[in-house]
Amino acid sequence: MKYSSSIKLSSNERDKKAMLDKISHGWESRVSLPFFHTLPFQGDSNGEYIALKGLNDYILIQKDEPRTLKTSIYIVNPGIVVEKGTVNGEQLRLPWECMVKSEVKGRKIYLSLDKNQTMVFTGFPYLRKEKFVLDFISKLINDNINES
Repeated sequence: MKYSSSIKLSSNERDKKAMLDKISHGWESRVSLPFFHTLPFQGDSNGEYIALKGLNDYILIQKDEPRTLKTSIYIVNPGIVVEKGTVNGEQLRLPWECMVKSEVKGRKIYLSLDKNQTMVFTGFPYLRKEKFVLDFISKLINDNINES
């Protein structure tokens, strides 16, 4: 009896593999996020800015209402990348350490950050049913948060 050297993936495994490929290369999403600034840290900031755990001294978050923008999102090994996520129009890189949890509510993913801040993602790459995509991305984020 001969064995095949290639193993066929089930449709669910193929979907997971396609999702991992898609989210690592990025997708267009509407995201509501706090005002992130790229500023050199110089001692006391008079309470205008607060630092998030896990970020270096140059990315700070202003205590203000969230803003909404349409941009590309990537999930990579050290965290989440938001293109033009800072007020300065620079790439925002959030490490897993500054995230608390991710949860699905309706057609959105709510990502709780350190210091009671929240990011909300809407618009996802749909390769299958919407619920599968939302649950897959949220579970992937939570698994990485728990590992960090």
